[in-house]
Amino acid sequence: MAFFRKKTAESALSAGKPEFIIAGLGNPGKEYEYSRHNAGFLCLDILCNKYGVKTDRLKYRALTATALIEGHSCLIMRPQTYMNCSGEAIKEAADFYKIPPEKIIVIFLLSMQMKFIIVFTKIETYKNNKI
Repeated sequence: MAFFRKKTAESALSAGKPEFIIAGLGNPGKEYEYSRHNAGFLCLDILCNKYGVKTDRLKYRALTATALIEGHSCLIMRPQTYMNCSGEAIKEAADFYKIPPEKIIVIFLLSMQMKFIIVFTKIETYKNNKI
């Protein structure tokens, strides 16, 4: 499938200052690794694999990577603050890079009953429990 094909031409090294933040929400630790709370982390695994990057740099209380996606420099974030405080980590990065809320993409699973993953592309507040 083309979606899972790894991008090799675009390099994280040429990504430059991030224009967007892509944050996958989850809880750190082995006990949560494949739980419903980590749907955002699992989506980032697919994204990172596609663009050949690893979220292995600890910055802004999150594991981060920078990738060039469709010509846009993106900061990929895996907050390590647990679900309820993940907005704090995202806000730190957004404030540092001066990224407006409309350029922040947050991926998480709201409810198992909904059976789909929520992707917010505009956030009015950075508090996770207020999204």
